[in-house]
Amino acid sequence: MSEGGPTFVMRNEHRQIGQQLEAIHDKVAEQNPDSDQEEQALLDLLGSHNMKEERVLYPAIDQVTSAEERETVFRTMKNIPEDRYKVCCGQH
Repeated sequence: MSEGGPTFVMRNEHRQIGQQLEAIHDKVAEQNPDSDQEEQALLDLLGSHNMKEERVLYPAIDQVTSAEERETVFRTMKNIPEDRYKVCCGQH
């Protein structure tokens, strides 16, 4: 599934979300208040992405995993160090 299918699409959208966030961040760093277009693009992408996760991806995961497996994943995710996912500009 790394080369196709729903997870490929979702990972690509995650990259697009990151790009939109970077575009907004750049405008904020430049003190440029004209970020309406970037903000709307992000909101549109997030709406579509979240709907796909909720309606397609999560139900598919639930069908192929046990409750115990899902609990293990959630527990593992809670133990990810914050510095691994709380980043800004790809630098912090």
